[in-house]
Amino acid sequence: MVGKYASGGNTYVMYADGSIEAETPRGRFSFASLDELKAFIDAGGEGTARGAA
Repeated sequence: MVGKYASGGNTYVMYADGSIEAETPRGRFSFASLDELKAFIDAGGEGTARGAA
């Protein structure tokens, strides 16, 4: 783990390989990169729920 950040009821954990886990009120989501997380948010985030990890 490189860092942990909380914002808006969500907790984000960043790992050395660039992956990110987001713990949200609707579940835990995993992303391979910050770009993937940003694309998820831009596409509507949890409202489009591609599936929790």
